[in-house]
Amino acid sequence: MLNIISKCLLFKGVSGPKKGIENFIKGLDILGYPYVINKGLDSCQRLYIHDDTFALSKIHLLPPNIKVIVGPCLYNLARDIPKELDISRAVYLQPSEWSKQCFLDFGFNKCKLDFWPMGIDTNSFKSSKEKKDIILVYFK
Repeated sequence: MLNIISKCLLFKGVSGPKKGIENFIKGLDILGYPYVINKGLDSCQRLYIHDDTFALSKIHLLPPNIKVIVGPCLYNLARDIPKELDISRAVYLQPSEWSKQCFLDFGFNKCKLDFWPMGIDTNSFKSSKEKKDIILVYFK
């Protein structure tokens, strides 16, 4: 079971981070993967901190058997992460290879870093057989 910590899910408005986490949850539902939202940090053996920097600051207190992934909606740049913050036990996710490389280029070394593109609702955005003369390519 995965414990998802996300502040943006508590608000009614629409935002990119909120859409991303909502679509991530849709994916978990499709896979039948069990999850809880905003429970205690130690309530499951797998923890995903999406956007809550306060929760992030507490992961060093968790038992070592809890696996932690964090990001990408925590800090914009590697230099924004407080120097005293211990996230060495986490895997920090970035939304693309480019943003992962950007963090590395600016000296990020606080924990393992990986990329994980997510957030597209493929049921809403299905491919079409219709021939089009104009194509938009969005490369993130």
